[in-house]
Amino acid sequence: MKKNTSATLVQGIGTFGAIALVFGSMIGSGAFKKVSVMSQHLGSPGWVMLAWALAGGITLIGALSNAEVASQIAASGGQYQYFKRMYGKAFAFMYGWTSVAVIQTATIAAVAYVFGQSLHQWLQLPDWEVPGAAFSLPFGIQPLNDLPVKLLTAGLIVALTLINALGVRIGGSITTLMGSAVVLCILLISAVGLSSPMA
Repeated sequence: MKKNTSATLVQGIGTFGAIALVFGSMIGSGAFKKVSVMSQHLGSPGWVMLAWALAGGITLIGALSNAEVASQIAASGGQYQYFKRMYGKAFAFMYGWTSVAVIQTATIAAVAYVFGQSLHQWLQLPDWEVPGAAFSLPFGIQPLNDLPVKLLTAGLIVALTLINALGVRIGGSITTLMGSAVVLCILLISAVGLSSPMA
């Protein structure tokens, strides 16, 4: 007689890992790359802090709304399940494919590229003279320009994909480490900024 078994999700991240995952998802590259641009345009630390506070307030409202929905719909699948219950299968289907094709992939590529740019500024990767580097696609896209950073970005995405494919626990450990590093860096930057005398 064949046993009736049902597939269940592996609970291998833990509370601290889940918190680090949320931190790593919410606190992206903008926390490190956008401050200088904002300071140049706004011209005052006070305006920068006000902009961050307003954005944080809006984000908090969205997070609380999402938490309320999650408390009412206890199903695996996240936003897909929420949209399926609220707007129907067609909307959830379109969201799922859009998430795979655009939302998640574009986010991953953007964050990895910012990391590659930052690492390039720190390590000074070699600038390769690639034939046809000036070749341009529509919308001003130059695929061969800044090639070392793009190769580093692609390699990072492949490496993290392989790590996550090894299992939830290994991927969760890397996520916890990286999320903790992001929070630590923000705390260090904040401490240095607050302790530095105003010009």
